[in-house]
Amino acid sequence: EAVCCGPGPCEIIAGPGSGKTLVLTERILYLLDHYNLKPSQILVLTFSRAAAAEMKERFIKRAGENSRSVCFGTFHSAFFHILRESTGKDYSILGQAQKERLISHLIGNYYPDENDRPQIEEIEKILRMAPADIGDVKAASIKRDYRSFLQENGYLDFDDMIIKCRRFLLSDPGSLRLWRSRFRAILVDEFQDINREQY
Repeated sequence: EAVCCGPGPCEIIAGPGSGKTLVLTERILYLLDHYNLKPSQILVLTFSRAAAAEMKERFIKRAGENSRSVCFGTFHSAFFHILRESTGKDYSILGQAQKERLISHLIGNYYPDENDRPQIEEIEKILRMAPADIGDVKAASIKRDYRSFLQENGYLDFDDMIIKCRRFLLSDPGSLRLWRSRFRAILVDEFQDINREQY
């Protein structure tokens, strides 16, 4: 029933090992065969690169090489791809290890007393806050310097990929229409884990 329900919303709730990935791969085939979709018009999203690669491999084994252009990826990789392709900007990704080194360096600059220093995780939360909501002047300065570093060096962090992509699509109706027409079907693995901005 889930495989054959056609285009439009369909939520599958089932426990681990019950065949959800099989349903997703079969549903892609059903959409290709019965609704005249091209493989490149289908986007399949999941949360980890490993899960995306495994799903793609399972799908190609079942569907054959002709269906290789179905897009499998993580939320972040999809958002990053949309941003780069739409804006023409050559963004680089600030990895988690680089991010932690940068935050640690900034904490050391603003909190010379080691006993007074916040944890990296605390600063990571502050980086996601609006400037008006940050009560600590030093933490606000860390956020300002962090954002300046990213901008000056053409970096995006993982939060930026979501936020900037969403802002870009909302501010550019032509690009929004283009991406909506490009992906006619979006399938999401582990949908229950998405946050409001990803949605």
